[in-house]
Amino acid sequence: MLLGEVPAGTWVLAFRGAALRMLTPEEACEVNAALDALDAILAGEADVDAFFPDLAGREPSLPDHLKGSPR
Repeated sequence: MLLGEVPAGTWVLAFRGAALRMLTPEEACEVNAALDALDAILAGEADVDAFFPDLAGREPSLPDHLKGSPR
């Protein structure tokens, strides 16, 4: 009801029982990959880089708004 008409098979982002918005097919694939990675971790599989190829092998960095002001 919060999103209007939602076609069958559409992924919906929900929080605390409320639908927030419909997901694009690309976002739905990313959610599936994250859930598959979580399943692999819980099953004891050590290598989850295959589930996040865009993150594997790169140095983590903070977004600019979290870096703070230089002193």
